[in-house]
Amino acid sequence: MQKVAVFTHGIDIDGYGCAVLANLAYGENTQVLYADNFNLDEIFIKEWKRGWLNNFDKVFITDHCPSMNLCLKIQDDPQLLEKITVFDHHASRLEEQGSLDWVHIIDNNEKGKQSGTSLFFDYLAKNGLVNRGGSVQEFVELTRQYDTWEWTKLQNPIPNELNTLAMAIGREKYVENMTKKLSKQKSIFLFSAQDLLDIKTYKEEFKKQVEHYISQIKVIEFQGNKVGYIQIKDLFKNDIAQTVRTLPLSKEIDYLLMPIPDRGTVSLRSIKPDFDVSSVAKENGGGGHKAAASFPLYNLKIDTKKSFCKTLENV
Repeated sequence: MQKVAVFTHGIDIDGYGCAVLANLAYGENTQVLYADNFNLDEIFIKEWKRGWLNNFDKVFITDHCPSMNLCLKIQDDPQLLEKITVFDHHASRLEEQGSLDWVHIIDNNEKGKQSGTSLFFDYLAKNGLVNRGGSVQEFVELTRQYDTWEWTKLQNPIPNELNTLAMAIGREKYVENMTKKLSKQKSIFLFSAQDLLDIKTYKEEFKKQVEHYISQIKVIEFQGNKVGYIQIKDLFKNDIAQTVRTLPLSKEIDYLLMPIPDRGTVSLRSIKPDFDVSSVAKENGGGGHKAAASFPLYNLKIDTKKSFCKTLENV
């Protein structure tokens, strides 16, 4: 069995899903390293310099893409170039890195919007390392729907439940539990009784925290747009955005601007459907998708006292 190193996104279930698939495909021969939004290059270069990558037959980067500068360095190393493959779905990287034949950046294809997990699954299935159909493919589809937000359009709550479970039990336990579950459940994907209890308990506490954050949102001017500004913890960003889209506030702002000190990033979530937050992220040294993007916290230049418009009194 080949020895495999996987560098994947470490802050959401799409990145976690890639780790689960690698475990299913390569078993104990898999080593996974997690990277945040903006430290992939740093982590990869560290392992490359110390010779750790020499221990592996294949190196995958999933739900992430190295900078063009790092890609060019990899191009100059024939030994590494022969065994590395990137699977990413963030369109902001497509213009430059998409020209490299070992970097696969696919935002949309004939199957619809893609995620890191769905792209990695297609590769593994094509090479006979995982089977199509059954619980594994259902898990991949649930992950894809959550990461692309198609679950909201399809009115399918299960992808959101899957994400809630990950938040409730944490990344390491989630990857371990999903690997075991999918190894045993061959036909359909099912939550266990413990999964459902963890989800229920977490939701109750989570809802209280989301409501508290929303009550603290300030409406400010930022780079020519009216936005909702709130400093948060990373795990609340999507639910805050989802809730705000249902409130009267949604008619006042273009998007949410959410500094996240625990991740060193600023998360952007569109509120008006036609507003492209990836363009804002790109202007500030980041990237992402039309509805969800981010940029490094150190690039945020804002004076909330001068820009302040109002604070919500009630949720």
